[in-house]
Amino acid sequence: MTFQLVEFPTKTSSVDSAASSTLRAFAVLEQIAEADDSLTLEELTRISGLPKPTVHRILRLLMRGRLVERQALDKRYVVGPRVSALAPAVQMRSPHRRERRAILARLVEIAATLLPEVNSRSTQPTKKFARPGGMAA
Repeated sequence: MTFQLVEFPTKTSSVDSAASSTLRAFAVLEQIAEADDSLTLEELTRISGLPKPTVHRILRLLMRGRLVERQALDKRYVVGPRVSALAPAVQMRSPHRRERRAILARLVEIAATLLPEVNSRSTQPTKKFARPGGMAA
């Protein structure tokens, strides 16, 4: 006869609870940010699988931090100004920025080689604009 050790969950510490609360709030914020349209409390409750009072409490916290805004007329939630300002800052300082710039630079090179052919086939002339920093537009 073989016995298997079974561990029962212990009471979570306040640190675990705080981390869990933070991750739940971040998950709600992600759901709002990834949605194609603004979301209602009911939609967020259904999507998150969290109890409605928990989602409501998280939304109040996110609104206090200006991470989420509630539209007055239809009571739908959208990303707030702090997240909107944070997104480009993260993109500009991301460790992957160099890779993205290299891809864009390569695309500019390819476009530059194709531009004469496009001009020769087009009835309308195409123009190449250069932005400061050497990237063409």
